[in-house]
Amino acid sequence: MMIETLTLYKPLTPIQLAAVIESGWRSFSLDHPSQKNFYLKVNKNYADLVAKMWSAPKYSAGYVAELEIEQHFIEQYELQSIAYDDQSEYRIPVEDLNKLNQHIIGLIDVISAFHFDIFQHNNTFIEQNTWSFH
Repeated sequence: MMIETLTLYKPLTPIQLAAVIESGWRSFSLDHPSQKNFYLKVNKNYADLVAKMWSAPKYSAGYVAELEIEQHFIEQYELQSIAYDDQSEYRIPVEDLNKLNQHIIGLIDVISAFHFDIFQHNNTFIEQNTWSFH
């Protein structure tokens, strides 16, 4: 029987990326101790926007991870739209993060990277094919 999956995206800071690498590209960890929810984006462009406009300026770099997750698992969580239809995300309570990690199929992959030039005060997109993580 074939497992139906859904492709989702997670903007990452450099510290969050380091945690994914430490896990062997198989799981996510909490972003912050006081975090209540873990958010996975439905649309890559929305994840890119968050990584580029929030993570990169604040942390000098922002990344977007792509993952496949079992569809029957993720659909039990609320899908919310932030401002526009293409800005949808699943809200997963942090107490379910370990369960979420168990339902990731394959490896987490980094598909976008943004660098913030602190001297020029601008974002630069780093093309995907210029690096290989695993």
